[in-house]
Amino acid sequence: DNDNIINEQDNFEEESSTLTRLLVFLPPNMTSHLQLLDAGVIASFKAHYKQIYCRYILDLFEDKTIINCWRKTGILPTVTENDIFDAMQIQQDTLTHEKESTNQIIVDNLNHNNPYANSLVDALNNFFY
Repeated sequence: DNDNIINEQDNFEEESSTLTRLLVFLPPNMTSHLQLLDAGVIASFKAHYKQIYCRYILDLFEDKTIINCWRKTGILPTVTENDIFDAMQIQQDTLTHEKESTNQIIVDNLNHNNPYANSLVDALNNFFY
């Protein structure tokens, strides 16, 4: 039988073998260069997922609960409405910056000749937002 088989093994040390198949050994750690998901897409996905998960957890608590906990521990001795507004603005600015950074990671790590790069960014943004 003349089946074509690729057996991909990372960091595999060659030993003598009696196989009747031809094995081609790739250089060590080559799989990260061959697999698209290891080329930055997973890192971008994890960043989006972590951001959404943290936002979900924070939304489970009322703002007053978090503020009261901070007051009780002395982390936040006094709070005014302006302090709360400022904190919310900083949080929104941070989330916007993280979103832009993640989108840039995706674009930078994908082939610039790939017409699907922007589509991937749009799809991830639609999924997470």
